[in-house]
Amino acid sequence: VLITLGIIGVVAALTIPNLMQNTRNKELVSSYLKMHTTLSNAFKETEAVNGMYVKKMDEVTFKEKFESHLKKLATCEDYDICLTDGSKFNYGTYAEGCPTGTCMELTIDTNGNKFPNKSGKDIFTMLVTDRGIKALGESNMCETGLDCGAYILANHKLYDGTVEELAPPIKEPTL
Repeated sequence: VLITLGIIGVVAALTIPNLMQNTRNKELVSSYLKMHTTLSNAFKETEAVNGMYVKKMDEVTFKEKFESHLKKLATCEDYDICLTDGSKFNYGTYAEGCPTGTCMELTIDTNGNKFPNKSGKDIFTMLVTDRGIKALGESNMCETGLDCGAYILANHKLYDGTVEELAPPIKEPTL
């Protein structure tokens, strides 16, 4: 019985840390996917309700209309917007009229003050374009960590440092 318990203890000691890390990685992926969906829906509602395209809005109008479609907290430390689910984001520079197709960058923290607070794990950059919220980066790799969003959307996992040769392309939202 003692030998059996010893074997079970060794096996548990070897497998439990891996299981916990896999669970944590899945939580981080899920929180990114949820944040992307939340911001995309707010963008679509902003255009649908206001009957105008984002590229025709000035910065103040966009922020006001966009935020009205988010469930946000009244006060927020260290970020421009804190959502009720614990996620946060900052606005970047607004490009009037989206001359390059990119109106603004959003730096997001998908789990707020919870760890790991690292680029590519829970801190990313998304783009507000004239066609919707776009994940930054490529679907088969990421370089800086902030640009891993497209990889997560395409592969539903955190980037592990290897290039995915057959990752599906990210579909642009259609209007």
